[in-house]
Amino acid sequence: MYKPENEPVKVVAYFDTKIKILKFKFGNTVYKVSEQISYWKEMKGENKFSYYTLKCAEQNFLCELQFNHTDLKWVLIHWDILY
Repeated sequence: MYKPENEPVKVVAYFDTKIKILKFKFGNTVYKVSEQISYWKEMKGENKFSYYTLKCAEQNFLCELQFNHTDLKWVLIHWDILY
């Protein structure tokens, strides 16, 4: 069941030469990231955005997060339950 969201989320990530997302909080649930499936960047005007497709195996959860490099905020773009 695909669900569009566009909801702010809190993210715990490791910043080095690239961003590694460890976990994030959506609603009252903390999701531990088990796999980063894909990553890409996009420019919208002068704003840079990074997108991450993530799998959270413990919760059977698949999602896409967006990181705004201008305001340093994370947004859950959409999610789905893995069966």
